[in-house]
Amino acid sequence: MGDSLFRQAMTGVQENWQYQDVTPEEFRDALEAESGFDLDDFFNDQIFSPGFSTFVVDSFLTVAGETGYDIQVHIQQKLRECPQFYQNVPLDVTLISSDWQRAEYKILASDQFTQASLYCDFEPSMVVLNGHNRLNQCRMDLDLTVYPNVSIYPVLPFVEFRFNKENVVDSSLVRIEHIWAAPDQNNIGDGIYEISNVHYWIVNGLWNENDFFTGRLYYNGSDADELDYDMYNAGESEAVLLYRPDSYHAWEICPDFTLGVGSLTNGDGSFIIDTLRIGQYAFANGDITIATNEVEKNDNQSLLLYPVPTNDVLRIKGSWGKKETALFDIYSSSGALLLRSSGLVGDTFEKQINVQELPIGSYLLQIKNSSGEQIGISQFIVDGAR
Repeated sequence: MGDSLFRQAMTGVQENWQYQDVTPEEFRDALEAESGFDLDDFFNDQIFSPGFSTFVVDSFLTVAGETGYDIQVHIQQKLRECPQFYQNVPLDVTLISSDWQRAEYKILASDQFTQASLYCDFEPSMVVLNGHNRLNQCRMDLDLTVYPNVSIYPVLPFVEFRFNKENVVDSSLVRIEHIWAAPDQNNIGDGIYEISNVHYWIVNGLWNENDFFTGRLYYNGSDADELDYDMYNAGESEAVLLYRPDSYHAWEICPDFTLGVGSLTNGDGSFIIDTLRIGQYAFANGDITIATNEVEKNDNQSLLLYPVPTNDVLRIKGSWGKKETALFDIYSSSGALLLRSSGLVGDTFEKQINVQELPIGSYLLQIKNSSGEQIGISQFIVDGAR
């Protein structure tokens, strides 16, 4: 409707209904009469129904023409506690080029999927929906420009994300969206049997080739009112962080996260993202377990752990027949999982794990792929020379 027409219509409603009670239905009809707009969809979806909706970019395709570019943007609508998909929603679409040019559009989005056909003078590298936050959606978002020699506060407001700038070669645009709706529940890789159905994150931006960022995501499941209660209240021993570059790819275990040391039974904790990538992140549980009788039977001599004893960093060298993401789990002598991280394995691989927070004692390192197949298992000692 726009600000000017809305103000004009509201003035007419207030003049005609002054000192009178008005029902929601009467207010809708009066606003329609004053503005000339059909507001049935808006009131049915956003006034008369519970919950919230949000829109995310599934993908976009660019085709070069003689004077510009044709862009097909595929959009998915996601719901939180809503009985139906919203209809005829005026949605802002922003196209951004690699050199930060912007072009603005407004489309109408309905149902679960919408395809928008746009034309642009430049080739877009990034698409942003509702970038001006004119819609009240079930998401929080933050745009951040980072510079090589300018420090930033790592705790990002609104999006529940800790962001660290490790190396920036030139100014970079970072956009993080915390979506308060279920991530896609299909196309899930091996070893994953439960993915969060309440929220996930989308990391986007215009990054330079040698930019290096890290991140941290906190899960909260200690109280029934917390978002991750159903996921982690029963325990976190199978907690994993998932990642995918976009909706065309399957959800897989993030190739470089660390589940920090601490209690794995209170429902609260965090995932450290050792290398932050553009894409999507979600909490999950994976069917990756250890049997106590494996400790003595399968000590893998092909793994090289050093230094042993160690007091700060455990270095690992090994070999594996195929390149894939594996979980590196450290267990106490009683079989309790204390630390989990992920990394790539292949013909030969190396990995470093910070064990400074582990108490002095003997520990077991077990490496498994996402199917639960054991890659290696070996013992090591943490001493007190710190």
